[in-house]
Amino acid sequence: MAEAQALEGIYQTYKDQDFITISAWSEDNQGALPTTEVLSGWANQFGITSPVVADPDSALYWRFGQGGLPQSALLGPGAEVLKIGHISAADIEAALQ
Repeated sequence: MAEAQALEGIYQTYKDQDFITISAWSEDNQGALPTTEVLSGWANQFGITSPVVADPDSALYWRFGQGGLPQSALLGPGAEVLKIGHISAADIEAALQ
């Protein structure tokens, strides 16, 4: 939850520079694929305005994940993986150059 709010702050800081954050959920609290209602409720509860999507079969996690969940990945144009793990403001600013 804290990470989601931190990502929202990063999104707000950089969104005017064609930067976006996406929160992807592979399952809800019951282990099922989250519904639109679950995703929107979570986003509303924590003030998240960036996209929140379902990740069927953990496709994004397996593509970009290393270790446990949650996981962060910094992608460049064409979904090029620039960094996986902790993403700093310096990492983002370097990618936007």
